[in-house]
Amino acid sequence: MRWLSSLSPTPPRPETNPPRLLLYCASNIGLGHLMRLLRVTRRLTELRSETKVLLITDRAEAARAAGAKAELCELPAFEFVEESGFGQRPAASDFPPARLREERARRIAAAAKAFAPHVVLMDTLPHGKLNELAPTLWRWARQRRPPVRVLQLRDIPFPPGESHRWTRPGHMPAAETALYDYVFLAGDVKFFDVSADAPWARALGDRFAYAGFVVPSLAARRREPDHVVASFGGGWEAAWLTERVVGAFDRWKARRSGLGRLSIYTGPAIARSAFERLSRSLQARSDVRLTRFAGDFEAELAACGLAILQAGSTPFQILESDIPMIVYHRDYSSREQQVRAERLAAWPGVRVIDRPWLESQDVASLMSELTEHPPNPRRTGLDFGGVERVAAAIERLLVGGRDQLPPASALLNPAEAPSNLNAQGPLEGEPR
Repeated sequence: MRWLSSLSPTPPRPETNPPRLLLYCASNIGLGHLMRLLRVTRRLTELRSETKVLLITDRAEAARAAGAKAELCELPAFEFVEESGFGQRPAASDFPPARLREERARRIAAAAKAFAPHVVLMDTLPHGKLNELAPTLWRWARQRRPPVRVLQLRDIPFPPGESHRWTRPGHMPAAETALYDYVFLAGDVKFFDVSADAPWARALGDRFAYAGFVVPSLAARRREPDHVVASFGGGWEAAWLTERVVGAFDRWKARRSGLGRLSIYTGPAIARSAFERLSRSLQARSDVRLTRFAGDFEAELAACGLAILQAGSTPFQILESDIPMIVYHRDYSSREQQVRAERLAAWPGVRVIDRPWLESQDVASLMSELTEHPPNPRRTGLDFGGVERVAAAIERLLVGGRDQLPPASALLNPAEAPSNLNAQGPLEGEPR
């Protein structure tokens, strides 16, 4: 049975014996946060199959397409409105904007109370989207024995000079770090070091650690040099990008005597009318596949000959390979994607473009440049073991509960921890 909040606001009370993990992620922007949670959950259920998992999200359709190993509590969603300057509005007309956040917060609280998790794993947004998780976090903090709460952050939580975004009320100021038992950064200090501009990280002390990039392992698979995979993250600019990528693909393919196929994953945020228009224009093409998202994406990306990707989490899936990449960074109020793209461009076979570049340059020439030369393997020295590390850490927390809370670095790397390591005591601000 699916726990769809729109149909059943109060899920049935859970069994008392199996370990219970609650997942939360919500956004109308991208899919990186969702996919990190699903990868960790997939591995966790291999380690401990009896674990009951509930995912609270407004990306239920994508979660199902990815084969989520979890029951779903679906939140009424926001949708992206590009013409308003990257604004958002309720996706369903029966929720006025003023009520949507309150309704989502109410459903989160009801599902969390009924499920009674042992461990909670959240991704990307401290306190949830529009602070909607805060009421539930504070309720947990007042309990005598709350669930172990883990916040997982993306590789660049904020770019240099933008840490002020996380010092406003509701964005994890130091006074509220007691709401989290652990904060894991899904990245590598060698790629992005938060310490210079992150007072919250210092406030967390030994409850903060780098987990490594939470990406799938690159399974051995025969590469298809004529296959181009394009992914546009959440889909904010997918309609505009799709038209340009298809045109460039046709010119690139003509130079290769007609060899090539293109797989486009737009992301779920693309407007339904725009997706339908693009589908109609491409329906006669056997060499072009258009989909919002599909469960085969990771495998297709790992075996392609060229990737055109948004500068979010996706490039790290193939960074430690010889697959050439064209990385596009979107314009937004934060420079997070620009900073990531600039750092990715330091490795061979990675080219960075933006909207002005696309409006004046030909992507086909760049595609030819990257595919006409022998592959150049990238050896980054970065840590890509986040899936295994975080899944094993969550399993230990499910088994040990609040009685065994070691420092974050020891939890993520138990083999490196001192043998006489003591469990940490109650957290500051936590009920004793």
